[in-house]
Amino acid sequence: MIRTWPLRVMTLMFFLTLSPFLLVLIKDVSKPQNSSVPFKSHRNERSTPRTFILPASPAVAFQQEKSKTLDKEIHIYRKCWFRMKDLGYDVGDFRDLSNVYFVSSIREIQNSHGIVPDGTLNIPTIKQIGC
Repeated sequence: MIRTWPLRVMTLMFFLTLSPFLLVLIKDVSKPQNSSVPFKSHRNERSTPRTFILPASPAVAFQQEKSKTLDKEIHIYRKCWFRMKDLGYDVGDFRDLSNVYFVSSIREIQNSHGIVPDGTLNIPTIKQIGC
């Protein structure tokens, strides 16, 4: 007669040893993994652009609007700076648009063309410079 009890004991020990590891693997597979692949939403990006979605608060909306306005103003100031430089005015350094040379050149243009000389780039001054 063949003894089978050692084989049965070894099989039992094998399953008892591996069962905790198998449970851990099964548990990890059922959890969503944090991968480096970005989350793909099912949002229709062509329906409403993200820029039209309302901001979190009025303060955020105000700040977003202010930054858009500042970007436009800086673009106009830089464009006028280059135009005034081309016209021969001493406008100083390009990186500092509030420098004395730039403001005094604006006042000089305003004085010579009958615009109130306040040193700011208002609409009549911008039209006169051509920027």
